[in-house]
Amino acid sequence: MSGSTTTGASGGQSLSALGVAKSILPTDKVTGLFGGDVLNGAVADLVAAGLPDTVVHTDDLNMALSSTALGQYTAQSAASAELAQTGANKSIAASAASGVNSQSAAQSASDAATILAGTQQAQAQIEGVSASAQNALTGVTADANAAKVLLTAAINGQTPLNYRGYWNAATNRPALANGTGAEGDLYVVSVAGSTALDGNASWALNDAAWFTGGKWQYFARAGWAAVAQTLTALQSVAIGDSLIRTPGSSRWSVAWLDALGGIIAGILADGSPQFPGASALIGPSEIATSALSGSGVVTLDQAGGVVDNRSTLVFPGLPEAARGAISKNVTERAPGYLDDSVVGYAPNDIWQAKKQLYTCLRNGAGGAVWDLTPDVAPACPGDVFGTDLVGAWGVDTVVAGFTGPAFDVTTTVGGASVVTTVPIVAGGKHDAGILSRALIQRDSGTTAEVTTLYDQSGAGHNLTGSYGSSPKIGVVTVNGFPAISFDTSGASAARSLKNTAVSLASGTFTALAFGRWAGTNAASDERIQLLTVGSVSTISGINEDGKLGLYDGTSYVQGSQYQPCNPSMVGISAAGGTSVSTWIGETSNAVTVAASALGTMTGFTLGSSGLGNACNGVLTGVVLAKRAATTADIQRANRSATLRWNYTPQVKPRLFCIGDSRTAGYINADCQNWPGMIGDYLDQPLEVFNLAVSGSQTTDFIPNTQPGLITELGKGGYDLATIWLGINDFSHGKDKAATLQNVQSIAAAVLAAGVKHVWIISEAKVGDMDWFWQYFPAGQHPNITLLTPFLGGLPLSVNAAGNYDPLLWHPDTIHPLPPTCRTLASDAGASVNAFIAQDLDA
Repeated sequence: MSGSTTTGASGGQSLSALGVAKSILPTDKVTGLFGGDVLNGAVADLVAAGLPDTVVHTDDLNMALSSTALGQYTAQSAASAELAQTGANKSIAASAASGVNSQSAAQSASDAATILAGTQQAQAQIEGVSASAQNALTGVTADANAAKVLLTAAINGQTPLNYRGYWNAATNRPALANGTGAEGDLYVVSVAGSTALDGNASWALNDAAWFTGGKWQYFARAGWAAVAQTLTALQSVAIGDSLIRTPGSSRWSVAWLDALGGIIAGILADGSPQFPGASALIGPSEIATSALSGSGVVTLDQAGGVVDNRSTLVFPGLPEAARGAISKNVTERAPGYLDDSVVGYAPNDIWQAKKQLYTCLRNGAGGAVWDLTPDVAPACPGDVFGTDLVGAWGVDTVVAGFTGPAFDVTTTVGGASVVTTVPIVAGGKHDAGILSRALIQRDSGTTAEVTTLYDQSGAGHNLTGSYGSSPKIGVVTVNGFPAISFDTSGASAARSLKNTAVSLASGTFTALAFGRWAGTNAASDERIQLLTVGSVSTISGINEDGKLGLYDGTSYVQGSQYQPCNPSMVGISAAGGTSVSTWIGETSNAVTVAASALGTMTGFTLGSSGLGNACNGVLTGVVLAKRAATTADIQRANRSATLRWNYTPQVKPRLFCIGDSRTAGYINADCQNWPGMIGDYLDQPLEVFNLAVSGSQTTDFIPNTQPGLITELGKGGYDLATIWLGINDFSHGKDKAATLQNVQSIAAAVLAAGVKHVWIISEAKVGDMDWFWQYFPAGQHPNITLLTPFLGGLPLSVNAAGNYDPLLWHPDTIHPLPPTCRTLASDAGASVNAFIAQDLDA
């Protein structure tokens, strides 16, 4: 502009480098595009035409024409320019924003529109800018057309395009070589780099290398964006049997749809290509979207509707399938396709819901198949063995159609012993009215004991015991069903029922018990028994291993199975020789015993047979047969019991309770301990394993129980753990810091083996509790929660003087009474619920 102080621009210099006019006169001239031609215009005329009398500064105009601002209207201007068939000089802004280098193109567009300071070089400058922009547009258009032709031809089966996955252009992995490849192979760049490949050495993210005509062709990522823009404007294009159209999803720019509406390829909103991946049939059909890392699988039905999404992509109209680490509400519903290997289910697993059994046929991730269990279980488990049944006993019927006495209950009334026979009534249940009256009429503080269990097999093998050493009834239940109960760890006297006349030839037998279990671990001086056939007994926790083993009359033989506390079937069987199988549910473990143990076997005992005082069972029924059970026998007996007493074998997440006598339930009657109660307070059920050993110190657990537990945890699954140890270390004078370090070590070991979270229960005494606060401060261990239910003001609080509430603690002030166990179970259960809530399968 004349009359202004300016700095001239040399040839090729960017116009944005020009100085800014200090003053502007009406007679100054402005060079610009007028009617499509480069002309000079007077400032006064521009103002008269509507231009404000204050000229826009270059910086302001640069901001308005930046790549960010251009992106907001690029697609619209490009479409308008194309439809109007205008010259390249009228679509500079659109081509710049959609070009290979948006920054330089935007700068060119800004320069072209800048109010110039003179007329001497304006014409040449603008023509140069127009040519540059035209070249950029031509390059992008060619790239876009190539991409469009390539993809549409490939999908229509006319061009070889074999998507091979990602290529790291920085490290050349997988290794690609000049002139070497299979016709049609295509790799998408996952890491930008400078690997030289058939003439190109500059690769950006999502560029592509396509091998065709004997060499690798460079294919710029910008081409994908251009294809998307072009097709978005066209809305829908037919290609053979397919359509290319905008799906109406913020995630996708363009999608290739098959004739049924299923997505088979496309371009994401960020310009990333999606190619057809490997596909396979599962049921009606399945498409595996393998073009992007971590995408996964989408399953379609025969009509093309999406029935399951295992991908990380959001497809039009497709809700994302939320997956958690465990299944939700498994005790309240039938199994579905999400109850698969991801959450721990395997083929032949069974599921019981509303008195109906289901079996897992396939467990593929995201594609589990369940069906009604084909083999209908007999009404009662004793029916499985037919004429081979030599004994069947229970609180209710264990043999269908049985009528007669179920059991005798002995009580003390007015100081005298009274025996009441409780019969089976219509419907196969015991007469609850008769039992109830016997329980109510007994003297306060006395027990009601089952001194006879009548044999329902017809063989007359009743089990009998004496008052004071027989199992009790009326205290605890199994899933609400009345049950007989024994005393476990620390029992003051052995309790049992026996028949000494039972004889089984050649060491061939099966004995199965139905109920729930207080614990499966013990020190070597405390033998926990349940079933004894001849001289062969089940023993829980030999040498503190926490597993179900055997005593063969001469030796203790360790097993390999952990026994859950949950209601289930437990048993042993043999077919002579030297092998006895232990059974937990439908899973067996063969244990080798002395040959002398499996000859003619005489006598059967339920409970303790003299090796110790403890038994870990709360029982609803028992059966004994004179043949070794087959797999089919075991399945039918277990499934009958599952329906009969409402077992839930579908529960997969596990809770391992590590501890000493306070977790084992030491000196509590009727197998009562807090791990056996925690299920009453869980929102989502867990399979609970009580590995506690009375008298255990941290230095006992680490060498004896921990190795086997670490191996078990290594099998995988959703596992949790609790630890309540320390009192025995402290009472034996062990260093408290070393003891807490051992607790830390145990927690670290189980976490490293796969446990998701550990709950540490502190000591009850105020001084001892402080040590746990010191070693497990809040928030320091993200996978550890410290429970301190003994703080002042809480229901289980112990004051500083060490006074213990006699309603909560045994007189030794160490061991919790059943009410304390229940309170602790509810407290721990609430914390476990809060943790599990984040991992539910929504």
